[in-house]
Amino acid sequence: FSLVENEQLQTDIFKMQKQMQQDIKQMYPNIMLTEQDILNTKDDVSIAYFCFPLKIEEETLMEVVFLFLVENQWVVGTFHCPDTQKRDWKDIVKQMLLSIQLKVC
Repeated sequence: FSLVENEQLQTDIFKMQKQMQQDIKQMYPNIMLTEQDILNTKDDVSIAYFCFPLKIEEETLMEVVFLFLVENQWVVGTFHCPDTQKRDWKDIVKQMLLSIQLKVC
């Protein structure tokens, strides 16, 4: 996970998701998003995520970027696996994201 502190990014989760997608498309202009959603955990944590295939050298990866807000700071994380295994990992990644619990001390 990475904490992102930037006043420009202190906005709602939908806008932040769109901003992250634009930033990634600037780095990788040819990517196509394959899935995006905003999940809500049982503790009412909203988690935005989106997926895209990313070609690195000879291999294509399924890249998942996710983010959520903790005490006015965005937490940004990524997950990736070989694109050939995306069917196996797709539901597992969603379950992992839905299991996030925040305990701020």
